[in-house]
Amino acid sequence: MYQPVPQSTYYRNCSQAHAYGRYNIPQGDPAYRPGLDRDRDAYACE
Repeated sequence: MYQPVPQSTYYRNCSQAHAYGRYNIPQGDPAYRPGLDRDRDAYACE
């Protein structure tokens, strides 16, 4: 089922990011934030 990308690039958690098809969000991407990068390798929601 297609899920539209939200207007905001903020995701409460990785489950929400994954629901929108977002994985491995790199540092520098508007959706990246340290709270989503558990291992601090510059990629969130791996």
